[in-house]
Amino acid sequence: MKSSPILKQAAKFYSRKLYSFFEEEFLHGLGGLCIDHSSPDSSTFSMKNIDHSLDSHMWTVLFNSSEGTIQYSCAKFKMMGLLCSHCMRVMRKLDVVNIPQKYLIPRLSSSARKDLYSRLKIQRMGNNTYTWNHVSHNMIFRNYICRFVYHISTEA
Repeated sequence: MKSSPILKQAAKFYSRKLYSFFEEEFLHGLGGLCIDHSSPDSSTFSMKNIDHSLDSHMWTVLFNSSEGTIQYSCAKFKMMGLLCSHCMRVMRKLDVVNIPQKYLIPRLSSSARKDLYSRLKIQRMGNNTYTWNHVSHNMIFRNYICRFVYHISTEA
């Protein structure tokens, strides 16, 4: 498992703590889930836990290989920013060896804090970028976190 290209990519991108969450999802996807049904064109998958005593819930994953998009019923990516075990299981089934770039969020990268403190352009919650000059680094970080928390609370 440790030689998996997906795990290697995640280890380079995420911080240690986020990587441990990602690794747990990855391992659960490969070892704890089974694909119950898949569509003939391999775009829709239904899966369940291998151990039926844990949960009898069925999850659905839609994979569009031409666009590289994944849609799924558990919404873990929307909550945490990490792909869920269900997606990992489908990616393994389809022999996808890299996490699509659109699912690697820069604010969760191991270099996010360094980029913030180095006064680089930082992607905000929209498509526009923001450059800070002449302001203390601590105040920049504090303001960014406050805006992020406010955005998350209004979304909830």
